[in-house]
Amino acid sequence: MSEASCECSAELVSHYQPAPGSYDEWRDENGRPRPHWQALTSYLDQLGLRELRRRQEAARRTILENGVTYNVHGDQVGEGDHPWQLDVLPWVLSAAEWRDLERGLAQRARLLNALLADLHGPQTVLHGGILPPELVFDNPAFLRACHGIQVPRDIYLHLYAADLGRGPDGRWRVWSDLTQAPAGTGYVLENRIVLSRLMADLFRDSQVQRMALFFQRMRDLLASLAPRHRDHPSIVMLSEGPQDETYFGQAYLARYLGFALVEGEDLAVREQAVFQKMLGGLQAVDVILRRVDDVSCDPLELQGEARLGTPGLLQAVRAGNVTVANALGSGLLEQPALLAFLPDLCRQLLHEDLQLPSVATLWCGRPEILEQVLDRLDELTVVPVFEARHGTAVQPARLEDTARDALIVQLRAHPHRFVAQESPAWSSAPALDGDRIVARPVVLRAYLTAHEDSYQALPGGLARAIEPGGDLMGALRGRGVSKDTWVLSDEPVSEFSLLRPAGAPVELSRGGGDLPSRMADNLYWLGRYVERADYMVRAVRVVLIKLSERPEGTTLPYVNSLLQLLDLKGPATTEQDESHYSALEAEVQSFLFNEAHPDGFRITVDAIRRTAGIVRDRLSADTWRMLNRIELTLQEASEGARTAGDILEMLDRMITRVAAFGGVSMESMTRGQGWRFLDMGRRLERSLQTLSLLETLVEPSP
Repeated sequence: MSEASCECSAELVSHYQPAPGSYDEWRDENGRPRPHWQALTSYLDQLGLRELRRRQEAARRTILENGVTYNVHGDQVGEGDHPWQLDVLPWVLSAAEWRDLERGLAQRARLLNALLADLHGPQTVLHGGILPPELVFDNPAFLRACHGIQVPRDIYLHLYAADLGRGPDGRWRVWSDLTQAPAGTGYVLENRIVLSRLMADLFRDSQVQRMALFFQRMRDLLASLAPRHRDHPSIVMLSEGPQDETYFGQAYLARYLGFALVEGEDLAVREQAVFQKMLGGLQAVDVILRRVDDVSCDPLELQGEARLGTPGLLQAVRAGNVTVANALGSGLLEQPALLAFLPDLCRQLLHEDLQLPSVATLWCGRPEILEQVLDRLDELTVVPVFEARHGTAVQPARLEDTARDALIVQLRAHPHRFVAQESPAWSSAPALDGDRIVARPVVLRAYLTAHEDSYQALPGGLARAIEPGGDLMGALRGRGVSKDTWVLSDEPVSEFSLLRPAGAPVELSRGGGDLPSRMADNLYWLGRYVERADYMVRAVRVVLIKLSERPEGTTLPYVNSLLQLLDLKGPATTEQDESHYSALEAEVQSFLFNEAHPDGFRITVDAIRRTAGIVRDRLSADTWRMLNRIELTLQEASEGARTAGDILEMLDRMITRVAAFGGVSMESMTRGQGWRFLDMGRRLERSLQTLSLLETLVEPSP
């Protein structure tokens, strides 16, 4: 690359202004792109901002059609399903700096795994005074029922994640360790697939490290932990269900890895073993990859929410008949106070110095530390030790005097329940904002899986760009824009993939003859709801066509019968004048678009979306897109003014969408139990609607 090509064009950088004092990921001190960003910079210069904006819009449409959503923490179920946001500009990391970062992350994972083994065993770090006992015994996440349980190969952390960023000095710092059920890998996969297709030539030429080997090793690890059936272990992913904020990512990952996605009610414990409830009976489960909090996994012993877990699960774990990943009780380490003690813990447990530092953290449980915190209160962020996961961090400098005084009272009354952290200015990376490239602070969630006697990192991770005025916790909880993280390779890139290549022959198998009973029920109702929507659309279309074609001053035969078929009463007046037909059209529109209309079309479409979401891991990508387009078509028609012609056009497109789903389900689905229940629901609903139609037309309403 020539010297001139290393410069950023004026068009690219005219609005790019990193925060003063922050580290610039893209450019060096002279304003020139760093070596590992040069290929991307040259590519962007060739594309131009207009083409870049077009590709951003293409990414948005792809994500919308794929139904990639994130349920923002704190929203009501169904109200928080926000489309996933992906910035088309990746975050680029060099191979050398990633190797250093991976070593530090792997050491951190080994340390936390050793700490869990100690706290659930001999507790030497407590007896030696290295870790204050109140951070363990006063922590609601310390589950006494899990103490002393032996885990296979002494691995407590099968999957570990760390939230980290780069400070003004260019060094990485960790501010949060995720040890319980790290989420987000499904979104990482979706980001990579979308962006690698939008920028296929750049992605290929840049030698970006692939992710498939990480997931293959993760799958091999879980299979190796099975207490039985090592050749063909039964591995399931335990989820809270569609109300979970990362449910899309869970369904995507389960399908990618070939695991069944289950909820607590899908499992049962019999004779200290775990079974999945199938149509043909109970099927043994060997490994559970959980996305449910520790305390909710077993409502019988852990006193969690009963509907999320499986009673007796802990008993099966003690008996060694099932392996849970991550191990129950691993949520104990998700507290920010540990960051202050990790250097000493590393020297005690690993006999090494901590390679990857944490953000500066002060635990207020020691009197001299508390006084330091109170002296510097306006410079720090105060975080409750045992409630950090709920985003309750407080910046005293932004509080009113009354709230600030109340915080000081809390700190003095219960100092061991609080930590104070410095908030460094995180590094900035380019992000697309409309037609401009701007600088946004960026943070990264890195993932590691246990491999041999250490840990291997996913090359990349889930990056977030923090919006202006946004906060760090808000960005990590779905309120920020995600970025794909490209880790470059200085060696030939492996072409290994877990995705089946296009045109590859289908492997014939006699498996798949059984189905979880809950899935069977939901597939049956999905078939009924889709067929019901088809029936409604066709009936409404006939009504609107009759209204638009009516001769002036005449009555419309069978309109009242069709209204009765749709459970619509029509206007109270019997006069067949223009006001009568206008009122009738208004009622039909309410039936189609009003969310509050009982048994209306909008209610049926919402039922399709909800039911399809439950069985998402059982649906192919094409099937899901067909169902998602039904909702998108209705949503687009709901916006703005609507004429009768607009509605008829929408109904025509809706019929095409429903027919496409029928074609996919008939021609592209394996004739297994799932297809049988889906088809059963469709045929039964069609029969019921046909009978209702005949009954109504044979004896039309007066």
